[in-house]
Amino acid sequence: MTRWDFELVIEGRDLMDDEVLNALWHASAESNDDISSRRSNGVQYAGFMREAERLEEAVLSGIEQVERIGGFIVADVIDDSFVTRDQIAKRARLNDDATLALIDGSDGPGGFPRALDDPETGQSEWRWTDVVEWFRTSLGSEIHDPNGPTFAALTSVLVARRLCADMNLKLRSAFGGLIANGDPSLQPTQSPAELGLMRDECEPVPFAATD
Repeated sequence: MTRWDFELVIEGRDLMDDEVLNALWHASAESNDDISSRRSNGVQYAGFMREAERLEEAVLSGIEQVERIGGFIVADVIDDSFVTRDQIAKRARLNDDATLALIDGSDGPGGFPRALDDPETGQSEWRWTDVVEWFRTSLGSEIHDPNGPTFAALTSVLVARRLCADMNLKLRSAFGGLIANGDPSLQPTQSPAELGLMRDECEPVPFAATD
């Protein structure tokens, strides 16, 4: 099992309401993980540290738990994970010395994000989104983000859900079918023989002329 750290952007009821906080506490106990809540600049967030086999499973279960309380809708999902120096080096495709030089400022433009020390391991960790942003703005480099496509897909689905809210069920199901069917360019192509067979099946059967 892997621990996944993420935040859900919440719209609707006040997350700081005693009744809601109590419901979140029970949800946290039910799933045996940490669920927190905060508000910043008028935006509400529910933070999760959840163990699951896959990131998608962790986020989807978190969305279900929050929205099951009632009066909420999840509007977005944010990567809130932390990484070690070794993980940064691997994702940036740098050796350990080059990574350390960027972190301590002996190389590069400086201003690398501040590390936090994990109280359990004593190991320094960095917020992944801060590292990605620093590489982009300070070095003009797009660092490899293994979970980036998943978070982007989840955000897109949540946005699409809001945009499709006024559609009838049949149309919403049809839109969902586009996702369920996957990328057609990745589907197996049909052989010429199969295509020929399909043409034969579709051709009209000739009828003999009658007087």
